[in-house]
Amino acid sequence: MTLTNSLFEVANALVTNLEANKTTLGLYAVHYGDQSLLEGTPLACVEPDVKRRTLKNAQRGTELTMYCQIFVYISAVQSPELNRQASDQVAEDIEDFIHADRTLGGLLIHCMITELASGYATKAGTLIKTSRLQFEGISQYRLPS
Repeated sequence: MTLTNSLFEVANALVTNLEANKTTLGLYAVHYGDQSLLEGTPLACVEPDVKRRTLKNAQRGTELTMYCQIFVYISAVQSPELNRQASDQVAEDIEDFIHADRTLGGLLIHCMITELASGYATKAGTLIKTSRLQFEGISQYRLPS
């Protein structure tokens, strides 16, 4: 597989990989893009974020750094403590899963989760526990002459 120049391709590969392993990861569903309504949880949403390009050589070779956010939502009817624990556990399982494939199936030179943050989100007027994972992938691409 050749290295990608596409943030869409990276985000789509993340969705495809998470979807194929959602049972193992304990996910109800996986979506491309954040969702306003949650049909069930735990839910993972892959949100493409930024694609940054820098020139690396005189022949128009570039290095790309691409970012995606992965939001994990938990809204089970439990105590706040159990919801927090569930959100943290699912987020860390996703982190370990992504780290197991350092090239995202050959699309990238390297990828990893660079940040995991805990918090809350409001969905359909309801406060929900969430975790946000910052995905970073590095690729190379030669621009047309």
